[in-house]
Amino acid sequence: MIFQLFFILVGFVIGIIGTIVGAGGGFIAVPMLLWIYPALNSSYASRVIASCSILFVFFNALLGSWEHAKTKMIRYKEGLLYSVCAIPAILIGIYIVDRLSLAWFRIVFGTIIIPISAFCFIRSYKEIATRDKPNNILGMLTSFFISIFASTIGVGGGILYGPAFAYFLKFDKLMAKATSMFIVGITSLVFIIIRTKQDVLPFNLVGYLLLTLAFIAIGILSSYFMDRLLSKYLHCHCILNEKQVCKRCLNRYLFSCIFGVLISYILFLVSNIAKAEPFVNSEYGKIFLITLLLTIGGSQSSKFGNAFSINLGGSRVMQILAVLLGLVGILTIYRGLSGVMYR
Repeated sequence: MIFQLFFILVGFVIGIIGTIVGAGGGFIAVPMLLWIYPALNSSYASRVIASCSILFVFFNALLGSWEHAKTKMIRYKEGLLYSVCAIPAILIGIYIVDRLSLAWFRIVFGTIIIPISAFCFIRSYKEIATRDKPNNILGMLTSFFISIFASTIGVGGGILYGPAFAYFLKFDKLMAKATSMFIVGITSLVFIIIRTKQDVLPFNLVGYLLLTLAFIAIGILSSYFMDRLLSKYLHCHCILNEKQVCKRCLNRYLFSCIFGVLISYILFLVSNIAKAEPFVNSEYGKIFLITLLLTIGGSQSSKFGNAFSINLGGSRVMQILAVLLGLVGILTIYRGLSGVMYR
């Protein structure tokens, strides 16, 4: 039970961080899974970890996009256009990752992440003038190449889309973050469908996934009613698109999100999914179980993450992202090099 609660808590934190920076959280989920299973060292292992990460990312991005949609920050026209351009690139990323051992997967992951970290940190100190009509040709090309990198290392791509939209296409920073998450939701779904057809995400586990999603949906409804109750009690009604949220509303969002997660987890415990045969008998089944637990925690933290990011401001968000990416990249490359040298 402590094992399960730990990963639900981790998922909750990743969900908050992902919403703050406009990503699904794969840039944390992937290295975490790599550290939990250091003995695995095959191309199939890298495929499973990348695919489970994207599965987790998808649900975070889906619910994060829902929260951003209520603030009217998503640019749907550009989001749909760039998503279409990103889909063919997913096949290229899948082709690459299928040929990487887990050690080389770690090295490639860190090598891509560190330059992004440096870029985000440098640019976080510069104010960018926004414009209403972005260069869509540049946007389509950017989306295509980002999708190659993202599907190769098992992340949704929000860590790349957000900064690219803000600094190259001149999106408002909050709009860049919201549109980024919208695109990640679409491209992650396509990735999941492809990997399910390839049996990297086993179809026989879909029933457990759907049952877990039902528990999450009940938790979200519980969170919604708790939020409404607390709103009446506190007499506070901050609107997220006003770009300011008071402390009482932040606490309200946090408490209602935690309440929803607990409801989902109680249902998960009662169902006894964690003791099902596919999750007990193989390391890959355990990775999938961890993904379910991360999803229970992460999928309900988007409202609090969105409110918290509004209070932080765009520059601070980019600095947080840069530091996280740098640390993750350095640690992951170190483990990858260790695997290559001592294999």
